[in-house]
Amino acid sequence: MPLLLMEKMNFAESSNVFLKNSAVLAILLAALKDDKFFHTRFVLFDNVEDKGTESKRSHLFQKLIVEKTTEVEKPFQVIFTTSMMNPELDMEDYVIGPHYTHSKRTLDFDA
Repeated sequence: MPLLLMEKMNFAESSNVFLKNSAVLAILLAALKDDKFFHTRFVLFDNVEDKGTESKRSHLFQKLIVEKTTEVEKPFQVIFTTSMMNPELDMEDYVIGPHYTHSKRTLDFDA
């Protein structure tokens, strides 16, 4: 039955990505709040904006990740990659490594 329900939904792909990532974040938060919830306290969001996500939606999800996880006192790790960094979060507390652009690629074969 759930599969049939999913086939009938007509969300934009960016909404599906947001929904999927929100579910993954919810599982992490549940594991951080309940010691009997045996789930890894690590999550990797590889490219939080996919399928045409607008920067506003990507920035919102990044902000939600930070807001919800900073309330937790247990050890955990969240890694997310993005090509649309939320300017409010672009600080040493959250950003590791250089920014890449079309002129400065992630793999520098000339070095």
